[in-house]
Amino acid sequence: QMQIEALSQLFCDFDKSGDGYVDSAEVEAAMQDEEFAQKAAVLLKMPKRDILDVLQHLIDKDDGSDINGVPMEKFVECLIDSTAAVTERSIMRVEWRMGELLQKLNIIETSMTQTANSLKRTNFSAGPGDGEVVRYSDAIQQPIPEDALQIEDEPPK
Repeated sequence: QMQIEALSQLFCDFDKSGDGYVDSAEVEAAMQDEEFAQKAAVLLKMPKRDILDVLQHLIDKDDGSDINGVPMEKFVECLIDSTAAVTERSIMRVEWRMGELLQKLNIIETSMTQTANSLKRTNFSAGPGDGEVVRYSDAIQQPIPEDALQIEDEPPK
């Protein structure tokens, strides 16, 4: 609980705009303050040089929203685990997650390959220019299955 409060306070220290999101500019500005950077390094248990990279990765993760930055809940959730020791169980969880992602990518790749293979290309010249007009006919596009785009957050127990 104390760590959650400390990370929440760190988030507030980064969020100078007060909009509830920490963006790249706020992180870079805050890390220019040597005293603040040292405080963050101690709290996050990582070297100052790594903090910018870790937070930038967290901010850059595309969650599909138009919001630039990371909200407090996600900030705390992701960084609370950064101070934990690596265990065999944590490695197994990462491996499971990577396996899930690979399965989803394979489904998407198969769908895209089927769509590409189903396109028949017919070339002909026509119209008011010298350019070639390309027509795609009889295209059967296979939609990507809805569940292929959903990613489980936790491995099965």
